[in-house]
Amino acid sequence: MVDELGDGVSDVAIGDAVFGTGTATCAEFAVLSAWAQKPTLLSFEEAAGYPIPVETATRILKQLGVQSGETLLVSGAAGGVGSAVLQFARKLEITVIGTASTRNQDYLRSLGAIPTTYGPGLIARVRALAPNGIDAALDLAGTGVIGELIELTGKPSKVLSIADFTAAKQGAQVSSGGSDGDRRAALAEAARLFAEGTFHIPVEKTYPLAGVGEAHAASAAGHVRGRLVINVAAHVGAARLTTLDPSAGYVTIINTYAVAPERAEALVDLLVGATAEILRYVPGFVSANFHMNLDRTQVVNYAQWRSREALAAAGADPKVAARIREAAKLVDSFTPILYELRHSVASA
Repeated sequence: MVDELGDGVSDVAIGDAVFGTGTATCAEFAVLSAWAQKPTLLSFEEAAGYPIPVETATRILKQLGVQSGETLLVSGAAGGVGSAVLQFARKLEITVIGTASTRNQDYLRSLGAIPTTYGPGLIARVRALAPNGIDAALDLAGTGVIGELIELTGKPSKVLSIADFTAAKQGAQVSSGGSDGDRRAALAEAARLFAEGTFHIPVEKTYPLAGVGEAHAASAAGHVRGRLVINVAAHVGAARLTTLDPSAGYVTIINTYAVAPERAEALVDLLVGATAEILRYVPGFVSANFHMNLDRTQVVNYAQWRSREALAAAGADPKVAARIREAAKLVDSFTPILYELRHSVASA
């Protein structure tokens, strides 16, 4: 969510939900150099996994020059970049053959690719799937397949790698980064396609901030389907019931949201993000908990405040108001009820 605007920024406003790239972004607050508006139904966690894959996929397809009607081979197609490449290529009417582990074959099919496994016999398997030949090839995994990809395409210049920087020694192309302008265009296109229902990169696993090292190890081990994401909000405050003194004047507001099942997770993501990024810094905020019923048609948010005055002041905050408007886009109805704290019982 946008917290502050830099000089010359006019395409977003404080409180807008965005996703993008910048420096030192594994943090509660970060400065973005490229961004796009987040579609309402796109969860914050999935959106966090988009920037690098969508920019990389856009850039390498353009650099390789693959055209509509041609056949593209993608080595290492089930990860984040591969997932984006397959969907962008499908939109461009490019036939894609993708390599991945056995467990990810159906996943590649779901993205419109013709799947095959990697390893010994790759050339024979690909030629059987593409009897008219391979026009271009991408190496996304750096597993030492450049020679085989060149043999399949017949031209080193029609092979590009983002993971094997020795590929240039064999005449293949190497790509490693684009401009902020390119990134913004790629992010906007991904947002547009998601809103159309034709783009999606799954989050295989979410880690807390303390699990950054574990996430890097899992990424390095390979075989990831989609993206691994760090959820900073999970680090900010694990959900817990807070025991309070009833005589101190605390109040609890219970917000009940009626929501379509397909929007429930996006709503919870938005509420947790708003609490972690804004509300917990507002004077008088105590704690919040979030619940979803089992059929995913209702979300309930319990928020405890030190006083009615503190709660009223929070509601007048423009940043808080912007988050409320964003939540309203996701729900069918919203019922807030204010309660006085009468008793509080701690666990034994």
